[in-house]
Amino acid sequence: QRHDFSFNCKTPRLTLSDCKRDKPSLHERLMARVVQLGMFIKVSAGFYLGSDKPGFKVCNSVKDEISTPPQVNLLSFARPMVFMEETPSFCEVQADFSKQSEGLDTEEVAEHLKVAFRYFDGRSNKVMAFKKMNELIRKCIDPQESGSGFNKASKSYIPQSITNKALQLALEEDYRLKDRRQR
Repeated sequence: QRHDFSFNCKTPRLTLSDCKRDKPSLHERLMARVVQLGMFIKVSAGFYLGSDKPGFKVCNSVKDEISTPPQVNLLSFARPMVFMEETPSFCEVQADFSKQSEGLDTEEVAEHLKVAFRYFDGRSNKVMAFKKMNELIRKCIDPQESGSGFNKASKSYIPQSITNKALQLALEEDYRLKDRRQR
């Protein structure tokens, strides 16, 4: 049996939840959007996707393949890879996050959003991610920039006061964790 954290019921380990749900809870939906926002920012800012592994080395069999000239038809990482259907745009993801979090106060929304900054190590990377996030949100607000018709009147967007607070919370969390590790 494993604990189903969202609905407080026990379910067999190898089967899906017995909590018959039609849609995810607010927390699950917000966290899914935060992960998507974090990944969009990583790709847009040109960060390495994944985590660096200590002692990483390229296997001999792969080294030979790397030296071959790149093929023209390889997938581009300019936008996330698409399987089966088109992925939502950054503007759609941030609009959904903003819409879903309307009932929460600024502190709670920032608490959720700070998780997006966990994908970036160190203060300077978090600040760079913050700048990229605000730049991407600004593009969503300006219909000429985004080309998708998102604007202040028709679609919601994440206010800069919330992104500021989320960055502040992420930096405080980093500082606390770093301080705990040094003891």
